[in-house]
Amino acid sequence: MAETAEAIGALLKQLLPYRRASIDTVARHLRVSQRTVQRRLREWGFSFEEILDDIRRTEAIRNIISGENSAAEIASLLGYSDAAHFTRAFRRWTGMAPRDHARV
Repeated sequence: MAETAEAIGALLKQLLPYRRASIDTVARHLRVSQRTVQRRLREWGFSFEEILDDIRRTEAIRNIISGENSAAEIASLLGYSDAAHFTRAFRRWTGMAPRDHARV
């Protein structure tokens, strides 16, 4: 089970910049059905959406701290359609805007 969760996490990191981070794409890469991915994750106590959100949060914070990319670039790297969607998600995760978090 942990191997599946690790494989899903690794796949999601690869797929995010291409906006292909979906349960369907992950299931095809793992050569299992979507239902199998959902069932295995539920047994582990997570949903696909929770894992995707956690990976995005972790990568967003890492990118903000590094200071190498703008919010728009980070948004693109994480598969968001624009910086505004990324900024809303970042506020939900941290309670502050990306630029404010970079100053902390």
